[in-house]
Amino acid sequence: MKRIFGLLLFLVVILMIWSDSNLWEDETYAVYTIDGQSYFGIKIDDEGTYHGRIEPEIVAVGSNDKFVVVARKIRESTVYFYIEKAVDNIYLNSDEIIETGYSLEKFNELKKHHRLPEFSAYF
Repeated sequence: MKRIFGLLLFLVVILMIWSDSNLWEDETYAVYTIDGQSYFGIKIDDEGTYHGRIEPEIVAVGSNDKFVVVARKIRESTVYFYIEKAVDNIYLNSDEIIETGYSLEKFNELKKHHRLPEFSAYF
C-alpha cells in the first residue's frame, strides 16, 4: 500500500512539473510564467515557445476575435495595453505592435472607440 501511494505521489509531482505553465491562452496568445513572473506573448509553436509582447508583471488579460487587452503592474500603478490581432505576427517585435501603455482613463476611451474586450482573467 505504501509503495502504491509513493508511486502515485511521484506521478502527481512529475505531472505537475510537466504541466502547462500557461496562466491564460487563446488561439494565438498566452500569459505564461518564467521564474514566478507572468509574461504576455504570441505563440510561436505548440511546444511552449513565445515571442514576448509585454514584460511582467501581467495582472489581467482578455480577448475577442479582433483584439487582446492586457493590464501590467509597474511599481504601484497599472498600465493598460491592447493588440490588434490582424496586424500582429510572430516576426514582428513588440515595439512594432504596441505603441505604449495607457492610463485607465485613456484605455477606457480606446475601449469604447475600438470596442475592446473585457478582461476575463486576473492574476
